[in-house]
Amino acid sequence: ADKSIRITAAESGKVLSIISEHNGAVLDLDVHPIFDHILLSASMDGSHQLLNLETGSPIQIFKDHSKYVTRGRFSPNTGTWLLTASYDRTVNIYHTIESQAETPSYEKVKQLTFSGAVESFCFLTNPGYNDFAVVGVRGDNYLHYIELDEKHVFLHTTYNMNSTGDDWVSFNPMFLASSPNGQFVLCFTDSSAGRLILFKAHSSIQVRNFWGVLIDGFSQPKCCWDTSGNYIYVSGDDYVISVFEVESTQVVAKLEGHQGVIRDLKMDPKTLKLLS
Repeated sequence: ADKSIRITAAESGKVLSIISEHNGAVLDLDVHPIFDHILLSASMDGSHQLLNLETGSPIQIFKDHSKYVTRGRFSPNTGTWLLTASYDRTVNIYHTIESQAETPSYEKVKQLTFSGAVESFCFLTNPGYNDFAVVGVRGDNYLHYIELDEKHVFLHTTYNMNSTGDDWVSFNPMFLASSPNGQFVLCFTDSSAGRLILFKAHSSIQVRNFWGVLIDGFSQPKCCWDTSGNYIYVSGDDYVISVFEVESTQVVAKLEGHQGVIRDLKMDPKTLKLLS
């Protein structure tokens, strides 16, 4: 990792620009859902930044974590919320500042502390309701649901991931992804059996289990949903993307082409292309 962000043309792969603003490897990236010239970057240097892709310059620099920032995301659809997660056991919640132009800025409104390093979170959205953040923590057998309300109450509810209801920690939630309809949360575990668990949202109910992805306890697995909600895309240590059918839980395709670790997966809803 050379600490830089490279902007490339989607079709040709030509490098259009290189942004070097971090002092550590970049661990996560996200583009604003409305202003697509704004990029959120999270880094091993403990900072996260809002970057202008057109100029390559920082818009805002945040140094609110004391360890790696493992994940940074805008809330879907509007980008009203911005969340970051860190190995310092915290999740920071940011909200847009009122009266912005085409370059929104954010202020921190809450820091939540957990019992272990925060590996992942995802947003859960349903029309007519507040957004939720679903948080997965290392050494913790609960998923944490945080309601993102405009009054900043941030109601915190937990759901046990163990089907038996006990508190034994047999796996860690390494990556979380909510379904397109907001009714389910997919949890990629660090189980050596390559297990993913599909939970009904706001519950401990295990709807499906998927097995057989090649990973181990040191992996940083990634997954994402197809826009139809009928398939999930899953990365493995064999550098292959496995395509699971949700209904049957079976692998229906394997996508090859990478020769190294797959750092991220994302389905572009505009072009319906899988980016990896």
